[in-house]
Amino acid sequence: MNKEILVIMMGSSRGGKYALETQKKFLLDHLNADLAICFGDVDEVSQKILKMAKYNWNFKDFNNWRDYFEQNFSENIVNNFIAGAYEGLAGGIDSHSGSGSIIFAIRDILKRNHLDIIKSYKQVILTRSDHLYVDFHPKLDFDKISVVEGEDYMGITDRHYVFPGKYAEKILGVCDYLDIKDIHKEWHELKNPESVLMFYYKKINLYKSIERFKRTQLVVKQSGDSSRWGKGIKLFFFKDLEAKKVNEFEDAVKNLKLIERFNFTNFRLKINYYFFQLRKLVNNISFKILKKRLFVQ
Repeated sequence: MNKEILVIMMGSSRGGKYALETQKKFLLDHLNADLAICFGDVDEVSQKILKMAKYNWNFKDFNNWRDYFEQNFSENIVNNFIAGAYEGLAGGIDSHSGSGSIIFAIRDILKRNHLDIIKSYKQVILTRSDHLYVDFHPKLDFDKISVVEGEDYMGITDRHYVFPGKYAEKILGVCDYLDIKDIHKEWHELKNPESVLMFYYKKINLYKSIERFKRTQLVVKQSGDSSRWGKGIKLFFFKDLEAKKVNEFEDAVKNLKLIERFNFTNFRLKINYYFFQLRKLVNNISFKILKKRLFVQ
């Protein structure tokens, strides 16, 4: 049994075969890591990922996540989530948009139900199933807390964390912090999930210990994937795939060394990158001349 590295894919089963193929090659096989999947019970999960997973931590997916928080916390936590409703922090509670409360609830589910297993690993990678990799995930120091660069939004990204298993209880304990009465008053004006994580890690004296590493992945979406956000960039030469975030797409693909990491997926991504840069150039020129952009993205 490998007790070195555990990769936890949490949230929803998304991204499809393109993402899964790259995760296997550039993440799981490369790091010789065990895989735990933590998806909602309403998700359709492919047989391929089920066979890859050592642990299947299926959880109840609430229609309204207010119910989860009322069962496990005081009224303080919902009030703090709603304080950031306009920034997606309360997403999943009542009719609020975004997914902020859900991503934090899943951390709490992991802490309540699977902490002993998580802590038994030297290193844990907390991530999502819809990351498509263009290069090998770096091998990082087992004693460090590391977070992928970018997507911080005046806080620190919530999408991909690498940390020693012994720190799992702290890393996953953000809901206990959110259960403090009126804790939102200590945050700055942008009360989004990224900001909450930053303030939480500062509160528990971990923030200064966090190191950043280069992005080798981007979040992608297929048409059947669940999503609480809008459309991304349509990727040409793929049957059904979008890059969900412009900045992630550009950061991951612009430095892709195609000769060193050549495969058909990377080749198509690189063509999309150059095409996207051309569209941006055309938009800049058309805006200067015609005062309008010809392309939406």
